[in-house]
Amino acid sequence: MKALLLRSGKPYLKLAKKNRKVKGLFTKFGFLVYLGVVSMLILAYLSPYVPPDRFWPIAFLGLGFPILFFVNGAFLIIWVLLRSKKLLFPLFIFLLGYNQICSTYQ
Repeated sequence: MKALLLRSGKPYLKLAKKNRKVKGLFTKFGFLVYLGVVSMLILAYLSPYVPPDRFWPIAFLGLGFPILFFVNGAFLIIWVLLRSKKLLFPLFIFLLGYNQICSTYQ
């Protein structure tokens, strides 16, 4: 009975607005985290082409390539489930590193 009253009145609208704000905050924060992962993944794609004596941190990112690859895949799955247009970003990143993906996972 209380649920019906809650849905028909103003408190339900306040709750819905609050949920939208929280969802928007998590979506924006998740996208910022994803941009960090993508930047590290792109640097990991460059690791075979940059000698470690010139810039050694890229070599460590190259070692973390499989983890970054699966995190990118997890973001792809999340955005497919949320039906977001952001799913194009992980697909583009996968295409960008297609040669390294094929050489790592033969």
